[in-house]
Amino acid sequence: MRNTEQPQPVRGLFAPPSARASSAPFAPAPFAPAPLAPAPAVAPAAAKSRSAVGLGLATLVTVLVLVLLATFSVLSLVSARADLNLSRKALESTQSYYLADAQAERWLAELDASVGGQWSEATADTLTTAGYDYALETEGEGCLVSETFPIDAHRQLSVEVAVSGEGRLTVLMWQSGPIDDEW
Repeated sequence: MRNTEQPQPVRGLFAPPSARASSAPFAPAPFAPAPLAPAPAVAPAAAKSRSAVGLGLATLVTVLVLVLLATFSVLSLVSARADLNLSRKALESTQSYYLADAQAERWLAELDASVGGQWSEATADTLTTAGYDYALETEGEGCLVSETFPIDAHRQLSVEVAVSGEGRLTVLMWQSGPIDDEW
């Protein structure tokens, strides 16, 4: 007995294209990329706001960096100017000190020449005539001679020298300090 039934069309992946098109809804479709869904419609103002946010943030960061750089450059300039002023004051102070020091050295040389290698009453008279401020020692022969030399409006260089009986000079004090201070 023969089967008189009509053959069924092949369904599934391996079916010819004509069979697939007429196949039932549960049959898989041939391989083809799925159509892309259209992009949601964006209003033009919303599109501008997205790009404006990105552009605004970049601009804000750039402006912030520029402000910081300007601030640091101004601080550097102020610091450099303060250092320059401090250096100038230190230079003036050092120069005025060494001018007073040179005056004190000349004074010491003049004192040594006035004493002349020995101490006597005539030497004391010579010192008084020359304008030296001195005090006679209570022990032994000789005296203490002192002088101050102005460095600037607020400081002075104080020098104190002991003159022995043999006319030898010994520097006891060579010190700078404020003018108001008692030595």
